[in-house]
Amino acid sequence: MRLAGVITFWVAILALACSLSQTSFAEQDQSAFQLRFIYPTDGSVVFGRTSVSVGAVFTDGAQLSSVEFFLDGTSIGTVSAPPWQIRFDFGEKEMECRLTAVAVDSLGRRAEVGITIAPPLRGDYVSRVDAVLLDVAVTDRNGKLVPGLQQEDFELYENGRPVDVRYFSALERPLHVAIVLDTSGSMTEGGKIDNAREASLRFVSRLEPRDRIMVVTCGPWVRELCEFTSDFEWLERRLERVRARLGAGTPLKLAITKTLEAFDELDGRKAMLVISDGNDSAAAHSPKEILEAAKQADVKIYAIGMPASNDNYEEWLEKSKAAELLRDIAGLTGGRPFFPRSPAELPDVFSTIFDELRSQYSLGYSPSGKMDGRWRSIEVRLRPPGLVARTKQGYYADNR
Repeated sequence: MRLAGVITFWVAILALACSLSQTSFAEQDQSAFQLRFIYPTDGSVVFGRTSVSVGAVFTDGAQLSSVEFFLDGTSIGTVSAPPWQIRFDFGEKEMECRLTAVAVDSLGRRAEVGITIAPPLRGDYVSRVDAVLLDVAVTDRNGKLVPGLQQEDFELYENGRPVDVRYFSALERPLHVAIVLDTSGSMTEGGKIDNAREASLRFVSRLEPRDRIMVVTCGPWVRELCEFTSDFEWLERRLERVRARLGAGTPLKLAITKTLEAFDELDGRKAMLVISDGNDSAAAHSPKEILEAAKQADVKIYAIGMPASNDNYEEWLEKSKAAELLRDIAGLTGGRPFFPRSPAELPDVFSTIFDELRSQYSLGYSPSGKMDGRWRSIEVRLRPPGLVARTKQGYYADNR
């Protein structure tokens, strides 16, 4: 019995030592290093394919060994080397989710951090939700896209008054894009239609399955080559057969108006590419009516204008009503006007537009006051000097 008592005594001592050791380790584990999310941050709006990254702060020279990421308790990936980030497609979830990171350092210690990510806002304008969501393109003085900005780099103003940025995301969103292609007789000159067709085909080839695109031709009439589709191979075959028609006019404003209507009820990042080389040959709509339609639709318009071969480029750019309309409609909607000197530049122009659509920031805020249907101006300012932000100039505060 003495031997049994001695054994029992030492077993109890060892158990107590292990308990103290585990307690000490747990306390040490909790304070071993600090883990935090770099992006997204708590409360961010996250959807689509997004980079998720964490960082750690050590006080004893240790380093991270691995990080595993979880979405609502399900593992979505593990990384074992810096940078401590993964890319994950969050889809279009309409509920809050819990994003968690569990890290192990070089000494075997663990740390965990979690944040709540918010669902995407439905629509890009005030409608059935009390929020305004903006797609913002940021470039430097040379027109180069600027990645890596954070929420604190942006300032928003509505009707000249500052508003708080409540939602921020630097992610890729699904695209809804319409290409309006001038097929009038003048597009047969200098390979314009050939280069426009080639540029359109390259654009389509870069789309992803979740994107949608439609193509509209104008000249001599407005015709949908297709409705919004993700069957890109089928669309490419149809695009390859597009030709300009000798003697055909350019009902451009009608084409823009009808195409804007096709975006009704669509969500996501919406854009229109308009390619034309002449004045509108139809009197169906005035420039003022076109601008008003663009304000209502909330679609970014990228306007690509080319003068006729017998026009002086500088004079056309300065005095042409067509160039003026393209500039106005692009600036109003947050898109960009392009005026290439040569049709051979069109593929590069389309590539620039595609890259911009894939690289915009999403900002959201809650408007103040009654939704009275009036036009409200929007301004985005950037704290980093020398950068330019482009988004729509405003919206109608409509509470329909």
